[in-house]
Amino acid sequence: MKNQISHITLHHITVLILVKNEEGNIKQVLTSVCNKLGSYDIDFEFVIVDGNSNDKTREVVNSIIRDTDTLFIQQNKGYRNALIEGIERCKGDYILTLDGDCSHSADYIDGLLNNLNNNDLVIGSRFVSGGDSKFSFRHFLSIVLNKVLCRLIAIPVKDLSSGFRLYKREPLNQIIKDLPIFSEHFEVLIEIVTKLYMKGYKIFEVPISYKERREGTSKAILTKWWLSYLKLFKKLFSMRRSILSADYDYRAYDSLNPIQRYWQRSRRKYIKSLIDDVDSNILDIGCGSSKIILDYPNITALDIRNDKLLFLKNYVTGNQKFVNASAYSLPFKDLLFDTVISSQMIEHLPEDDKIFLEMKRVLKDDGILILGTVDYSRIYWNFIEYMYKILMPNSYGDEHITHYGKQSLIKKIEDFGFKFIESKEIFKSEIILKFKKI
Repeated sequence: MKNQISHITLHHITVLILVKNEEGNIKQVLTSVCNKLGSYDIDFEFVIVDGNSNDKTREVVNSIIRDTDTLFIQQNKGYRNALIEGIERCKGDYILTLDGDCSHSADYIDGLLNNLNNNDLVIGSRFVSGGDSKFSFRHFLSIVLNKVLCRLIAIPVKDLSSGFRLYKREPLNQIIKDLPIFSEHFEVLIEIVTKLYMKGYKIFEVPISYKERREGTSKAILTKWWLSYLKLFKKLFSMRRSILSADYDYRAYDSLNPIQRYWQRSRRKYIKSLIDDVDSNILDIGCGSSKIILDYPNITALDIRNDKLLFLKNYVTGNQKFVNASAYSLPFKDLLFDTVISSQMIEHLPEDDKIFLEMKRVLKDDGILILGTVDYSRIYWNFIEYMYKILMPNSYGDEHITHYGKQSLIKKIEDFGFKFIESKEIFKSEIILKFKKI
């Protein structure tokens, strides 16, 4: 009887293995993987990328797997290039990667397969509860590297450098296309995990026991490529603090910067104070990855960036509704919502009355509109924005293309048929306005 994979239909899987001088190990790896995957009712293929071995690795592979489309000679030097060349040849719905030196036991494939669920990447982890690795100097360096990077890059993954992984192929291909890989060596594993998380994809870790290679010598020497890891950290540290990250707004709420943290928390508090009924039907236009949506069970979160919605669905929320659409054309029927929120969005869009007309259209009569933006009519925000661009490059400060002032904005919204009720301010720079549709 075939084994079953929990909660998912998996039609085809590619096993990607990178090898170089592994004639003493690769036979056992391929045999054990074939036996394990053969116990499931799925089709699988192998893609073996050989880094120009000078032993009998290729002969051993060809003696076990007689498919001429399985083994490829690496074209460009470096672990990164071998991995990318291999991924480009994979055809499966999922891609399973493991080392070719017997350090990853095929027995743990069960754990990867049975934790697919809605995950985009499942990692065989040495550092979650239940995982372990034989202690060595290399193992000690891995522990330090992972702890430091997990903390500074701020992603909830304990084993960033594990090569025992099960990827969903499409998200992996997408980040390689959208965020080109710049690593050269083994640090590419850390870069890929970080970029998947940055784009909102869901990552899960299962425990494994890592073994030292059975034969041969390791090609992964952390001390040899310390400069590559340093360069990687510098780039990822900058990217994680830029608006490229889907969780930018969410992380700002707990920012190490006290001003940014206070600002985010004040915004959430003031918006909550302006909403009359927590259980009402609420629309948040341009929600980003803000924590505001956590406060309302019936909220519909709308944003033009799907990665922000994906992050919220995967890491934050429960039963809220998510809609990927433009504020210029809201995909809702007329008079649907009791409250419409639009916080920190309108300054990012070209000035167009259609935005406000759409807000009015979907809002019920006597409904509440809460509109937040920065106030360019006062000197305070202009100074803050100037400093913001200097201290936090690649942040939202460079994306403010329409400049509103408090009084002119109030008049504009009143002309659309709203009554101004009250306002809140943060540092005399951000305004949060409450209107009632009449």
